[in-house]
Amino acid sequence: MDMEKKYPHYTRGWTSKSGSSLKERVQRWGWVVVQSPGVVLGFLWWKDRLGANPVEALHHGLGRWTLYFLLATLLVSPLVRWTRWGFLMPARRTLGLGAFQYGVLHFGLWASLDFDWEWAEIMREILERRYIGWGVAALLGMVPLAWTSPSRAVKLMGGKRWRTLHQLVYFSAGAGSIHFFLKTFPKEGWGASAPYLMVFFFLLSLRAFRIRPKPLRPRA
Repeated sequence: MDMEKKYPHYTRGWTSKSGSSLKERVQRWGWVVVQSPGVVLGFLWWKDRLGANPVEALHHGLGRWTLYFLLATLLVSPLVRWTRWGFLMPARRTLGLGAFQYGVLHFGLWASLDFDWEWAEIMREILERRYIGWGVAALLGMVPLAWTSPSRAVKLMGGKRWRTLHQLVYFSAGAGSIHFFLKTFPKEGWGASAPYLMVFFFLLSLRAFRIRPKPLRPRA
């Protein structure tokens, strides 16, 4: 369903003089936001400004942005419910695809540089190290979400089945948060590892309890 139909009283009038709707600008600028961290990381890599261990810094940076965008994806729906800004909904798909993009790069850098794509070694590492297993589970959960992200997938699957499938984003965000926690806790402790897991549970609680503001009167 188009957001203009779902939120008719809160999206009316959000159109620039050039004729482009705020929804279209959200989509356009959303991709700018999503790609910006990758551009910055690439520039720092090129200029050799990622510290003493640039490969590790790049790998960790890609992983962090995967988690950031996953959590931001979960924030969009509650934000729309509270602000009635339906034009923000397209940002959910943009952020989700951005998370998948950085997740693939994060995994690919690890698999290529550490194991040269030796799948037997990769599988053994996944099975032996719990935090890696959780990270791979998060990435695998995003695969069907990215595959069915185009609008035509909603028509082919039907809205109900599509929405049910896309609840996997909560699994991926949770698995990604656990991956980060298990990876960072032994060296950096609670202060560095727990906040993302706490943010995930907070966002999950918004979904579970469906906290909503009082209905607003439609605009005249």
